[in-house]
Amino acid sequence: MNRGMMLAILALASAAMAGCSPTVWTKPGADDAQFSQDKQACIYDAEKHTANGDPFNEYFLAKECMKARGYTNANSAASPQAPQAPKLAAIRAPGQTLDQLHALEKECAAAAASHADTVACLKRNRVTVIPESEFAGYVKKAVALGVVKQENLKDGMPNNEADRLAVDKLVWTAFGIQ
Repeated sequence: MNRGMMLAILALASAAMAGCSPTVWTKPGADDAQFSQDKQACIYDAEKHTANGDPFNEYFLAKECMKARGYTNANSAASPQAPQAPKLAAIRAPGQTLDQLHALEKECAAAAASHADTVACLKRNRVTVIPESEFAGYVKKAVALGVVKQENLKDGMPNNEADRLAVDKLVWTAFGIQ
């Protein structure tokens, strides 16, 4: 079974468990062919940017991609208590400093019309974007491996360049980034 099929099954299963209907995407002027092309591109992009093939993360990234392409969830108006998207963490590319990453984040945010546009801008600039909760897992792994000391964390996150680099390297390894 391919990953796209797994994403579709996951979406339907989670919708059924929640007692709601599956996501119905709408976009003014988009026909079935355009929708199909956009959906496949988003699934491919989500698969490419997800560590360890996590289907929940892939589903989230695919949804964000569809939103970035101008689609809206027709069911979201009917469910005002829809869960909020998780906060995201930006992981610099090898060779970038944290200062360069922060400058790029500001530049992308200033030029973007939406959060999804900011994420797309960062990805175009070789920045990996993952849910903050997933990044927190890498921080815990770095502490467990002894490459980051617990006392060097502030609010559970690396507090200096060396520790952040150690965590970023774990992410690069997980994503196959060199």
